[in-house]
Amino acid sequence: MIGICKSSYFEVADLSGLNAANRDLLRDSVVALVYHGVIADRYASHPLRSCNMVTVTEFRRHLVEIARLFNPISMDDFRAWLGNGRQLPPKAVLVTFDDGYQNNLVHAAPLLKEMGIPATFFISTGYIGRDRFLWPTEVFCRSYYWPDKRMPLPDGKEINVPNGYCARIAFAANVENACKQLPSEVCVEYLARLRGECALVLDEAASELFKFLNWDEVRELGDRGFAVGSHTVEHLIVSHVEPARLEYELRASKATIENELGSECFSFAYPNGNVDDVTPAAAQAASDAGYDVAFCVMDGICRRSSNPMLLQRIWIPGPAGICEFRTRASGTHGKLKRWLRRDARSSLDLVQ
Repeated sequence: MIGICKSSYFEVADLSGLNAANRDLLRDSVVALVYHGVIADRYASHPLRSCNMVTVTEFRRHLVEIARLFNPISMDDFRAWLGNGRQLPPKAVLVTFDDGYQNNLVHAAPLLKEMGIPATFFISTGYIGRDRFLWPTEVFCRSYYWPDKRMPLPDGKEINVPNGYCARIAFAANVENACKQLPSEVCVEYLARLRGECALVLDEAASELFKFLNWDEVRELGDRGFAVGSHTVEHLIVSHVEPARLEYELRASKATIENELGSECFSFAYPNGNVDDVTPAAAQAASDAGYDVAFCVMDGICRRSSNPMLLQRIWIPGPAGICEFRTRASGTHGKLKRWLRRDARSSLDLVQ
């Protein structure tokens, strides 16, 4: 029932002309979209496919809509517009990716080049070229595949592990989301405990879904004309780390990217990037580290008056049908969310 209601909402927003009306308002502003993984179609129904993964077919459809409805720009264009007053065409769109998955090069990059659409890839340098899972992904996978009836939680207590696919997915997602709210050192200790108590054995799809780029592949993205930005070293939630560690995450990732690619790294994306994941102190630290622009994920639009260290992006989930894509990319969905949260702390509270 919830799925039907959501689908109807996206269709109404699109067919009513509301999305088109919002796009017409996009003058002297930029829509920044954020993707994560782009996976082969055969993994569309894999149990570990998260909402951060779109299939090749879905992504191609989105790119067709981007080319039809918007004017794609590069990160260099964006910086010049925000900082130097460069004029951009109306309905400008910036396409970005977070984390640094190998499937970005294998599947996303060829489609972007085919369509002539620039993109920026924000990478977590501590995972590049290493056989690792992103730590929230590892928490999810270990929770989903936990073999015992009881599983330890970060606070030392244990919880019953449910049976059944849907219940397991919800359980794993809840554990992952709970860990994102904890101090980073607690998460590190918790993962160490899980690793010590049970091995994690995944099927061959894990490479498609979770494998990271190596540095030669990152350089290949750069050689193909794409921009590379920082997403910290360890993908830690910046609101949950101590100032010294935050400075390291910001500066070390930037320096590593510049050393490996031989070019300036001036853009940054906050891990997770929601309203509770970014603080004014973190924004100041990003500026102090030498970044010119830094992006959150709060379903808003970038304007020339925006704080360059608290720029907004719109998350595109998978699977997202065309009506949902248009509703999100046009800014309609973000406006509705802010209206519904008008009495609560919202992204506008932080930016303003």
